[in-house]
Order: sequence, then C-alpha cells, then structure tokens
Amino acid sequence: MLDYQNNQQLEWRLEFEYRAENHLLCTGIIPTDQFASMRQHPDFKMILQKIGEVKRIIQENKEFQFYIPKWREEINLIPTPNNTERLNQV
Repeated sequence: MLDYQNNQQLEWRLEFEYRAENHLLCTGIIPTDQFASMRQHPDFKMILQKIGEVKRIIQENKEFQFYIPKWREEINLIPTPNNTERLNQV
C-alpha cells in the first residue's frame, strides 16, 4: 500500500475512535450510521478495542458524570450530588 493510503487509513481510524469516544461520553451510545461506517474500516478491530476501553472506563468510574452545562446545574434541572438536596426541598 502506498504511504498516503496508509496515512489516510490511520487518519480515518483515529477519526472513528474519536467519534466513538465522543458519542459514548456525551450520549452513552454510538449512532447506528456511525457504527456502520466504522465497521467498513479495515482496522475495525482496533476501533472496537477503543470502544471497549471507553466503556470500561465509564463503568469503572462510578462517579463519572456526563457533561452537564453549568447553567442547567444552576437552575436545578438535573439531579447531581451537589443539588439533590435542593431538588428534594422543592
């Protein structure tokens, strides 16, 4: 394989790994269309390993919270360890 093809393959593998990590951390799932695209990549097994690593990190870290914009926490829309007591008083 030519150098530029190897580089492009690596670039897309890293892009898919980034997308998978981002989706899992932000929403907890990888959209079907994204996963289908990832499966077409020649290095899909490596991408799948990255997905497994991210899922393991999320599961092991019980205190891990998905990103919550500060303004939502301040107006008590989402229960968090900091505002659970305040929510129970409402």
